[in-house]
Amino acid sequence: MKVITCKTTVSTVSMAFASGKTLDATWAEVPAALYRTLGLAGLAKTLQNARAGVENPADAEANVRRKWESLKKGEWITARQPSFIPVTKAELIQAVVGLRNVTEPIARAALDKLSEEQVAALVANPAIIAQVKAMRADEAAREARTGLDLDALLAPAPVPTPAPAPTPAPAMSQQAKSQKRH
Repeated sequence: MKVITCKTTVSTVSMAFASGKTLDATWAEVPAALYRTLGLAGLAKTLQNARAGVENPADAEANVRRKWESLKKGEWITARQPSFIPVTKAELIQAVVGLRNVTEPIARAALDKLSEEQVAALVANPAIIAQVKAMRADEAAREARTGLDLDALLAPAPVPTPAPAPTPAPAMSQQAKSQKRH
């Protein structure tokens, strides 16, 4: 039988079924001996839910770790976390370039004019998310073909330290100059 709704409050899990019947489950009705087992089952389900629907294994792991860290801090994040690692500014620029067929400087200039709220809305846009996922998949495929770690190649190159200026030769005295002429 399919559950139509399932709502959770601090003390109750309420379910409504297609039959029209409901079930309200509370901690008060559960024997204390089962609290730990149910707690672990709930923890397992919560961590599994953090990776649900995420295709990229690295992204799934990142979501589970983020959820676990928040739980250890006593924070219950109810909002769905992104199904992938947050978009970098460089990825956002490339996504806009790809979606709007503009040059990188034009995309960068347009993004620089946006407020933080507008950038957040843009990053949440399904077209941007799809573009970034496609770009990441292309990069992963390219990396798999070449065996190269492209991230290491994309890291900023260290700025070379300038060589010290040559030390000028000591000036010759008048006596040394006159002796050299002879």
